[in-house]
Amino acid sequence: MPVLDRHLIRRRRDGKRWEPVLRAPSPADRDAAIVELLRNAKELIKDPKDSTRGTYRSLRGRYCAVGALRAASKRLKDPNPAWAAHDLLIRVARAHRFTSVEAMNDRSSHDAVLAAFDEATVLVDGVALVRDGAA
Repeated sequence: MPVLDRHLIRRRRDGKRWEPVLRAPSPADRDAAIVELLRNAKELIKDPKDSTRGTYRSLRGRYCAVGALRAASKRLKDPNPAWAAHDLLIRVARAHRFTSVEAMNDRSSHDAVLAAFDEATVLVDGVALVRDGAA
């Protein structure tokens, strides 16, 4: 079950009826959703025959890094983890002197693109440490 699905609670409004209410996930659950999303996206392009360059998704169902992130995020009810994961991949791409994730995907080796997902996952932990005051 995706992490964000646990945050659907029910609230009684008129004594007879229960309504679904979405409560905000905790920072730890949000971080877990981002990590899960990055891992799922990486899994979509893990095999070189499943990845592509120059397009988000090919007619044969191959994805680039951003396309894989978009495909993996379609299962989420909340788009915020997807935006956060993309932001982390942008930071990784810029750290490697690329202007965008797309440029990194198109001009790097397949292994380097997979390593970018791992670096983004490590950044999630770094952001959590700063937020929690442990750094």
